[in-house]
Amino acid sequence: MKHTLSSFFFILLFTAYIIPQNINLRDTTNQFDYIIITVPEFVQACQTFKQHKGNVRGFNVLLVDTTQIYSQFNSDTTGEDNIRDFISYAGTYWKNPKPKYILLVGDRSKVPSFPFTYLYLYVPGTDYFYSQNIYDPDTTYQDFEVGRIPARTAQEITNYFNKVINYESSTDSILNNNSILWCEHDLQFQFELTANQLSEQFPSYINPTIFSSDTNLSDSGNKDSIINHVNNYGISTLWWGGHCADSDFVSNEFFNLNDVSSFINQNNYFISLFLGFQELTDDSTTNLQNEMLLSPSASLGGIAPVGPIFYPAIVFYYDSIATLLFSNNISLGNVVNVNYASSDSYMRKILNLWGDPSIVLRYSTVTQVRENNKKAKLNYALEQNYPNPFNPTTTIEYRLPQKGLVTLKIYNILGQEVKTLVNRFENEGKHQVKFDAVDLPSGVYFYRIEAGNFVQTKKLILLK
Repeated sequence: MKHTLSSFFFILLFTAYIIPQNINLRDTTNQFDYIIITVPEFVQACQTFKQHKGNVRGFNVLLVDTTQIYSQFNSDTTGEDNIRDFISYAGTYWKNPKPKYILLVGDRSKVPSFPFTYLYLYVPGTDYFYSQNIYDPDTTYQDFEVGRIPARTAQEITNYFNKVINYESSTDSILNNNSILWCEHDLQFQFELTANQLSEQFPSYINPTIFSSDTNLSDSGNKDSIINHVNNYGISTLWWGGHCADSDFVSNEFFNLNDVSSFINQNNYFISLFLGFQELTDDSTTNLQNEMLLSPSASLGGIAPVGPIFYPAIVFYYDSIATLLFSNNISLGNVVNVNYASSDSYMRKILNLWGDPSIVLRYSTVTQVRENNKKAKLNYALEQNYPNPFNPTTTIEYRLPQKGLVTLKIYNILGQEVKTLVNRFENEGKHQVKFDAVDLPSGVYFYRIEAGNFVQTKKLILLK
C-alpha cells in the first residue's frame, strides 16, 4: 500500500511537471510578462527554458498550449486569429506588468502564422500580426515582441533552448565584437556596396569583416574561410547579403543546408540576418534560417523577410537594425519592432524574428581599432525604387563615390521626359529622393541618373 501511494504521488508530480499551467486565460488577475505558446507534445521540452527565464532573467512566464487557447478563444474560424485574440486580450486586460514577449514554439503547421496578399504578392506566412493588439486603435504600433522557434521535434527545441540557457547563464562568456558581412558579388544589386553601408552603421567598438563571393578579390569569402573565421574567432552577427533560396545561399554549391553543421563555434553563438527572404515554412520544407537556429550551435536568433522583397527597402530596414543591435542593449524583439511605424507597411509585415525575442546581444563597448575591417570600394549606384509598383509616391536611392553634378529624370514609355527630380551638385554618399506621380496616369516609366561618367536607367511601375 505504501509503495502504491508513493507511485501515485510520483505520477502526480510528474504530470504536474509536463502539463502547462492550467489557468483561466480570461482571468483579469493573471500577471505574466512572457508567454510561451506551443502544442501539447512540446510542453515538456519547454519546461527547463521556462524555469531559466524566471530564475536568470526574472520573467514571470506562462507556458500555454494551443488546445488551452482554442478552448477559451474560439470566436474565429482560423487558429492564428484565435491565438492573436488571446495575446491581445492578455496584453489589454491582465494585470501589470502585462505580457511583452511572445515566443511561438513549433513550425507553422503546429502554431499557425498569417498568410496575406499585398498587390500581386502572396506571402504564405508571417508572425507580424501577432505583434499587433487588436484592441489598440493605432494599427501601426506593435504592442508585443514576437519570436518563433520553427521546430519539428522536441530535440530541435532542446538544441535551441540549450544555446540560450548557456548564453544567458554564463558569467564568463566572451563579449564578442566581431561581425561578418558575407555578400554575393553581383553587378546589378551590388551587395558589396550594401555590406559597406551596413558596416558603417556599426559603432566603433564593433569590428566588421566584409567577405565577397568574388574569388578574384583578396578578401573573397568561400565557405571554408567563413566557417573557419566563425569557429576560430567567433562573431556576434552574421549578415547574408545575396540571392537566397530557402535551402542555399548564392548557390547550392556555395553554401547549403548541409553546411550549417560546420559551425561549431564553441558556444559563442551569433545572430543571423538575411537580406534575401527565408520563407516561414511548415514541416514539409526547411530553410537556412531554420537550420541555423535549430542546430546545436550556430545562431541564437535570426531576422529575415519571409516573402518577396523590394531590395532597396529591405536595406533601409537593415540600416536601422545595424544601428540598434549594438547601440542600446535592447532586446532582439525590440530591434525588429522599433522605428517602423512610418515605413513601408508590406516590408515590415514580412520581416520575421526567429528565436527568443528577449535576447540581448553581449559585447564590449570599449572602443577598438578595426584592424580586421575589409571594405569594398564605394561605387556609383542607382537602386531600384521602392515600393514598386507604387501609388502615387515612391523612393529612389543612389550613391556617389565623390561630389559632383547629378541629374535624375523621369521618362514615359515613349522616352519623353515627364519630370526632373534632381539637377544639382551633391556630396559623396547615399542620397534618396521622393517621386510623387499623383498627376501622372498609370503605366510604365523609367528613371535615369547621370553623375560624372555614370549613367544608368531603371524601370518603375505606377499602378493607380
